[in-house]
Amino acid sequence: MADSNPITLNPGNTLLATMPSAIFPDSIGVNISAPSPFFTQLRLFWSMVNCLWEGTEAMRLAARRYLPQEPNEDDTSYLRRLHRTTLHNFYKRTIQSGVAKVFSKDPHLEDDTAPEEIQDFIKDVDTQGRNLAQFGKDLLEDGTNHGVGYLLVDYARIGQDFSNLAEEQASGNRPYWVKISAQNVLDARSCKFTNGERLGYFKYEEQVVEPTSDGNSSSVYQQVRIYRQDPATPQVLDVEGNVLREAQGETPVQFAVYRKEDHNGLQWKLQSSGTLSVDAIPVIPTYTNKIGFMVGKPPLLDLAEINIEHWQAKSDYNNILHFATVPILFGSGIKPELDANGAKKEVTIKANAMIATNDKDATLKYVEHSGAAIGAARTNIMDLESRMEKLGMVLTQPQTSGITATSTAISSAESNSLLKSYALNLQDSLNAALDFTAQYLKVVPSARVIVNTEYAVDYTTNSTMADVLTAFNAGVIDNLTVIAEGKRRNVFDPAAKIVPPAVNQSLLKPPTLVAIAPGEGDQSFSSTGSAA
Repeated sequence: MADSNPITLNPGNTLLATMPSAIFPDSIGVNISAPSPFFTQLRLFWSMVNCLWEGTEAMRLAARRYLPQEPNEDDTSYLRRLHRTTLHNFYKRTIQSGVAKVFSKDPHLEDDTAPEEIQDFIKDVDTQGRNLAQFGKDLLEDGTNHGVGYLLVDYARIGQDFSNLAEEQASGNRPYWVKISAQNVLDARSCKFTNGERLGYFKYEEQVVEPTSDGNSSSVYQQVRIYRQDPATPQVLDVEGNVLREAQGETPVQFAVYRKEDHNGLQWKLQSSGTLSVDAIPVIPTYTNKIGFMVGKPPLLDLAEINIEHWQAKSDYNNILHFATVPILFGSGIKPELDANGAKKEVTIKANAMIATNDKDATLKYVEHSGAAIGAARTNIMDLESRMEKLGMVLTQPQTSGITATSTAISSAESNSLLKSYALNLQDSLNAALDFTAQYLKVVPSARVIVNTEYAVDYTTNSTMADVLTAFNAGVIDNLTVIAEGKRRNVFDPAAKIVPPAVNQSLLKPPTLVAIAPGEGDQSFSSTGSAA
């Protein structure tokens, strides 16, 4: 609803006319694909962690950016050293092992009261066969890598009129989820709406593959997608009370898709545009290290920097080994053999060959490296690995020597609390996405997802389930609590629909009251009033 209080302009003020929100130009210049200044800065951090995430080949392609070329080292020698270096990816393994803890149990709907359409939807959320757990795992990995991940709830459309929703969905029209990596986001801005501040503008780049006209090949196109929603605006009056602009309510969510028309990227053409049937821009962030609205910074940046230092140290170590493990043949007093032209012949060192000389004082021996530099390089690598472990980031590395049980427990608790915050943020994002999905499907947004947050307690033996049953038989807990505790301990499938067992009769047994009946002395009476 628009603000009822009009704005009055003083004489001389100019009300700048703006293009109607629903209209996007048919073509636009190269600036459409440029990230905002803030996202440009963030890409510097994201590019580092992306190189590590992609592994050895990506680090080799980055070349001098993360592996400097030494002074007086020629290009050929540098490339040989670069291609002898492999990445020991502590960074990626840390993220994957942490996310794996979250998904040791699949996320599931809180109960079976969710609409049937939602229960069917979570079996394939992206129209590519990935269910809720598979999609959520990829989203959390990307969010942990970049500090934020993005989930778009879009709707597949076929240009056709349908008589009802079931007919439309049968044709292939349905909502679906898209994971947008942070490195592809170009801009995100907030606006103040009547119900609070939320996303008002979102732009990201993508690549699409389409078959050629003859169907024998395919083409890759670069596209930019824009989502926009404008807040309500008040009425604008001049000093005499004349209406310059009428009050307007919130605009619907509008979208536009631009495609690059030439290889130079100087012109982008409007491919499609329209409005969405949801009440807000359906893009949801999943934060792991929020630093602002819709933006995040890699939470494991310290680990990434040490992993790059490890990459550089490993390169030096491999280079030393390459030369130090090959002994140098040293000869003294050996006259070279001459060919027919009087030139020195090359000496070939190989099996089944010998070097002859008439000089009794001649010597021929191998000179080997002392190995001190090799030991120092290896010690440096081990120190770097130890530093990564002490940061508490390498979740799967055993810490045995020199670490007390107390410090191990503290490190585990810190790691688990970090993972728990990530899991809860993911849970909020998935629930928000289900709300948008429900809007598209025109059903009540009542479905709620539960994401696993039980990491610290080891329930693999299930020995504590006996204690739960003992408490149930003693009447301390009810049957619903037994089911919940059984799911926590993996005795029951967390997503299973379990019919509660018969109610424990001990919970229903009427308590005994002690009362004094007039004229009859002390007697025990039950709560029903009959004598015990």
